[in-house]
Amino acid sequence: MIMDKSLHLDNRLSLCADFVRKGVKVADIGTDHAYLPVWLCKSSTAVQAVAADINPKPLQRGKETVVKYNAENMVQLRLSNGLENIQPDEADDIIIAGMGGELISGILNAAPWVKNSRYHFILQPMTKAEALREYLYENGFEIEAEKATEAEGKIYSVMSVYYTGNKKHNIGILKYYGRLSPKDGDCAKSYIAKAGTALLKKGRGILTSNCFSSDGKKYEDYGNQLTEYAEGGAVPKNKPTVQEIYSFIDSFAPFDTALDYDNAGILVGDSNGLVQRVLVALDITPEVVAEAAKLKANLIVSHHPVIFKPVRQVKNTDAAYMLAQKDINAICAHTNLDLSPKGVNICMANALGLKDVTLDSEGIAVGNIDGKALSSRQLAQLVKEKLHCTGVRFTDIKNKIKRVAVGGGACGEYIYLARELGAEAFVTGEIKHNYILESHSINLTVIDAGHYRTEDVVVDFLVKELSAKFKDTEFIKSKVFTDYIDYI
Repeated sequence: MIMDKSLHLDNRLSLCADFVRKGVKVADIGTDHAYLPVWLCKSSTAVQAVAADINPKPLQRGKETVVKYNAENMVQLRLSNGLENIQPDEADDIIIAGMGGELISGILNAAPWVKNSRYHFILQPMTKAEALREYLYENGFEIEAEKATEAEGKIYSVMSVYYTGNKKHNIGILKYYGRLSPKDGDCAKSYIAKAGTALLKKGRGILTSNCFSSDGKKYEDYGNQLTEYAEGGAVPKNKPTVQEIYSFIDSFAPFDTALDYDNAGILVGDSNGLVQRVLVALDITPEVVAEAAKLKANLIVSHHPVIFKPVRQVKNTDAAYMLAQKDINAICAHTNLDLSPKGVNICMANALGLKDVTLDSEGIAVGNIDGKALSSRQLAQLVKEKLHCTGVRFTDIKNKIKRVAVGGGACGEYIYLARELGAEAFVTGEIKHNYILESHSINLTVIDAGHYRTEDVVVDFLVKELSAKFKDTEFIKSKVFTDYIDYI
């Protein structure tokens, strides 16, 4: 079929046409003059088309186009509110162009049948493209490709979309540029740069009235990233908020399981703040805060709380004061991480190479030595090596040890529980003299490896888990050594 050359598509509609698959049935929603469906059918791209609009006048203009180009047997004109009067079998490729992103989202949402992988959507928002992208990802649609073009002095984006059912929430900065890349040409570069400029203006406007606003900081950060990206910089990173990192830790170490005396949670900072880089440490000391500031990390995740007891005075040498001063947030996961089935004691048992490890309701882990039974001294040597201790204290009970219980930190009081769990030895971080005496009477070897070394193992675990979850964010283990005990 020969295409009438007098029917010309502008750059915006031409880009929409480029995304349409060959030999398909097309539905053009919001058709206006019906230029696009007529062009697609007359060029043999589409086998048939429905040109729909909510108002009669655009359909009248569309009829004039259909008649002018002799497309009556290929293009049907239909009065329809979005997809309301379109049957599921009437279209393979669905074009919704020339309207706001929120309206396009509403049209898709009102037609549940479109959530099917057989359909291909070509979407071209005139405004609120970020709202459309957010809707698509949150509702299981995937933007397979996206390009930008210029028409009548304005830059527009056209998206090629399929339904996958894979929902993505909290897409952050991605909603402002989608699948566009500055490598795709000047139009894409201009689109990204314009988005960056708008976000910078929005962020700085908010910060002018409230310099502590997390939204202002977020928009400013997004704007800077997009501006740099448009100029050939790094691909923007979708940075998590402090709350999102807290929620992830909460998923495996629920903060509501922390013991009554404890103080765990977001102890310093803004839960809505964007996270640039994270330092992970056992303790938050002034030296650790200084390390975070040097690394430009604006969040510290620690095991021990930076604020533990009620505070009556804050000095400028206190770690909590320094955190606030340097705008560094702090999440502290203490006894909730002790009690977690992935927490401190499981990490210590794994570090010692114990097998068949289980966790008691009190958080004490118990497992079996892999291989032959060990003497008290041999086990103490193993603990020293595996936990990288300068030295350990132990009781030499002259028994053969196959089953070992572990309780990091101040768990010395759990000697009887360790024995009830069938352990011949108990590895802990602190134990009082009276419990040492009592452990001897119940024939239980006790190994005191120090508070720091028995809990530091969880820091590596946190770095690994957080890095796997938040792939675009850097998590760094602190190099500050906070075990101030020396051995001679």
